[in-house]
Amino acid sequence: MIGLLRRLFRRARPDGLPPPPLIALAGVSRAFDDGAIVALKSVDLAVHAGECVAILGPSGSGKSSIVNLLSGIDRPTGGRVLWNGQWIKSRRAWARLRRREIGIVFQEFNLLPTLTACENVEIALMGRGIAADERRELAQAALVRMGLAQRMEHVPHALSGGERQRVAIARAIVNAPRLLLADEPTGNLDSANREIVADLLFNLQRDGGMTMVLVTHDEDLAARCRRCVRMRDGKIIDDTTPALLPIVEEPATEQAATVVAEKATAAADAAIPPAIDETPLAGIEPPIAEATAAIARAAAPMTEAAE
Repeated sequence: MIGLLRRLFRRARPDGLPPPPLIALAGVSRAFDDGAIVALKSVDLAVHAGECVAILGPSGSGKSSIVNLLSGIDRPTGGRVLWNGQWIKSRRAWARLRRREIGIVFQEFNLLPTLTACENVEIALMGRGIAADERRELAQAALVRMGLAQRMEHVPHALSGGERQRVAIARAIVNAPRLLLADEPTGNLDSANREIVADLLFNLQRDGGMTMVLVTHDEDLAARCRRCVRMRDGKIIDDTTPALLPIVEEPATEQAATVVAEKATAAADAAIPPAIDETPLAGIEPPIAEATAAIARAAAPMTEAAE
């Protein structure tokens, strides 16, 4: 009952007050080796529901550190990471968000080499109380959406680079996440596969009204996003939102249409609410073998099949 009341009160907002960002960094810093290496320096970043945001910068600018913090795989040295205006403090809370709300596409694909494409996608559904038959059906449907209906039973080394990345995207979206994080998703692909993967990502974001944060050093890829955040030396040096572009074009679902309406009323307000609920997420399930964090450490070199 207490958990239910907390959720109800968190949702209640005064009339006219825009919703908080879906995810935000508030004064976040990240240092390594006892401060000898500083990856991020007091970064403030707010991403609202339905936005398509590129984080652009050269190698070493802090782009991947931001993705690791936005996903909860890493934790900041200073500052806070907020989900819907709430400070997420525990690893268990982050594990719950990654299982249900956040999908991640890694540059290195990070597929488990002994599992088939379908089994790699099923991993993201484990720990959610979904029956094995239903898990397989959901994984197959995600792979069909990626154009991989004929490649489901292949292991990663029998797939091309573009096919592996499409499997990774299927794994990231099979839970229908609210936030999709893509860290250099086309960095290891040839030009033809870069276009295929980029089109898939932007179509997924547009058609479902999903929030997407795309990390890249590719200016052309970043130009396809509706907002571009430029980084250098661990700091944001520019944050541009083209005024004439809508947040979601031609929404295909009622949910996406709602996102457009919310953005219209909220204008470009990206401020973090002054009153932040610091209570950890209520109703968190007991800790389990959480897939995404393990996947992030599973990258292994493979030989590549011919296209």
